Amino acid sequence: MIFLVLCMAVLVHGKQRNWTPGTYPNPRTQSEECGRKNVTSLVCDPEGIIPFESANAVDAILSRVAVGGKPFAQAPCGTSGLKGFQIAVALMHRMYNSNDSSAAAKSFAYALQDAWGIGDPACDNGVLIFLALLQDQLVFATGAAVEALLSPEVIATIIKDVQVDVEEARYAAAIELAATRIGRALAEALQPHDDPHSGGGGGGGGGDGSSGHVLHWGLLVEELLLALGCVSAGFGALYQQYRRRVRSRRQFEDCRTTLEGIEEDHLKALQQRNGAVQTCCPLCLSHMNFSCTPSGVNFNLNVRPRPSTGDDGGTDDDDDDGGGDSVTSDEETGLRRPLKSAEVAAVATTATTAALHVKPGAMFPCGHAFCEPCVVSRINQGFLSCPICGCASQEGGSSGPPTEAAQASAVTAATAAPTTPAITTPLATTTTTSTTTSTSGAQVLLDQLRAQWEARSRNGSGPGAVAHLLGPAGNEVQFPMMIFRLRQLQRQYPQFLTLDMTIVWEQDLREGRELDAQQMRNFRRRDPTQRGDGLLGSWRVISRSASKLQGLRIWRRRR
Repeated sequence: MIFLVLCMAVLVHGKQRNWTPGTYPNPRTQSEECGRKNVTSLVCDPEGIIPFESANAVDAILSRVAVGGKPFAQAPCGTSGLKGFQIAVALMHRMYNSNDSSAAAKSFAYALQDAWGIGDPACDNGVLIFLALLQDQLVFATGAAVEALLSPEVIATIIKDVQVDVEEARYAAAIELAATRIGRALAEALQPHDDPHSGGGGGGGGGDGSSGHVLHWGLLVEELLLALGCVSAGFGALYQQYRRRVRSRRQFEDCRTTLEGIEEDHLKALQQRNGAVQTCCPLCLSHMNFSCTPSGVNFNLNVRPRPSTGDDGGTDDDDDDGGGDSVTSDEETGLRRPLKSAEVAAVATTATTAALHVKPGAMFPCGHAFCEPCVVSRINQGFLSCPICGCASQEGGSSGPPTEAAQASAVTAATAAPTTPAITTPLATTTTTSTTTSTSGAQVLLDQLRAQWEARSRNGSGPGAVAHLLGPAGNEVQFPMMIFRLRQLQRQYPQFLTLDMTIVWEQDLREGRELDAQQMRNFRRRDPTQRGDGLLGSWRVISRSASKLQGLRIWRRRR
């Protein structure tokens, strides 16, 4: 047993050689002896102090420092331009014996640096990390360019931090820390806040100060451009949010005004009992001028072909079966009519300047009136019946083709006998084929609707005239028209008017009650001016922009 222990001691002692600069292998030419197994490396560990994988990790750090990759940097190197710094590592258990181990370790390190050729000859920018474990010697052999950038205090601080890992036997971590700290210290030394005269020594010291300033101003410009881009994006987002809020407020104001008009007309109708009150066009919900006569503008009628559903002609849609037999069915049919389209705006642009601000109407035989642009738009689409009740254009029991004399007599009768219901006034029938609608017939229909409106105007202006003409049949006109207007409003502003609100208010209209106050309060709560999220939304936009700016700054520093 004693013999085996002695043999092991001899083997261990034989493996831990007392290295000298002449016997220590060169990793550039003797990678196998350095424990790198034919790998090109600047790490020499002949006694296997650190694992092979850890040596590979150290080599990766040394390669990154050599090319000046982030977070490391390059420096001017004579005529070679910008170059990174070369770092090599020499690990051993023991070096040769000496009375002054510190001086011997320093001499050993500089001898290896010269023998291995660490550092570019043009600027002498190399560093060799020397570690003799059993003699507690950790030395950094630095070239002239490195000495010009790193003060003795900085080197001493790095050595002190690395020795903590060495004392705890974390040798691989110690070498990685040493290489990383040296590379970062050299990169920081190139910044302009350092002493501008620190680059005066050595072959590469002449241009370090100016290089640092160039690097600093480049980073400053990049930072400013990045900040400017984020600020511009933030202000752009704030402006877009402002535009959306202004548009939302304007839409809510239009919706509120129209809803108040519906409520006011409903209250007036309740006060007049059997009277029908109408102040706006049920289709486009714009105010109508009851004191003006038809505009007389020659609209461009271009009737679209629409198939006929039967021999009776004049149907408005495939679902218009009874022409007003069922109020509920007619209401649903009316809701499927198109809203105010682009054709209405196109028709309005053909009118005179005065007509742009005045919207006279056209009245169907049932008593429902609409503004002229909406009527023209529907005629051009092939719809020839009332959008609310489905009343066809040939109601009233007239027989035979209409004539101009019949039109004139209808107007005269309506003027001379105000008690005669307007629904009995004979209008012109519009001849409709199975596939197309005659444009001339559409023009005749428009003229007759205008004549009906003019007859109402001659009997008096204002909402009361409508009630006077309709007489006891006012409720049959009033409530379908109100419900139609309410549903049109909900379709145009679904973000403010919910289906629950319209259902409750429709029930109120049918039963002759005032509009439900609770639903009216719910509607007012949707006012964008009362939500109070404007400042919060702006703060969120600014906060997101600041977070992105900080993230980009961190990413650039890690790059």
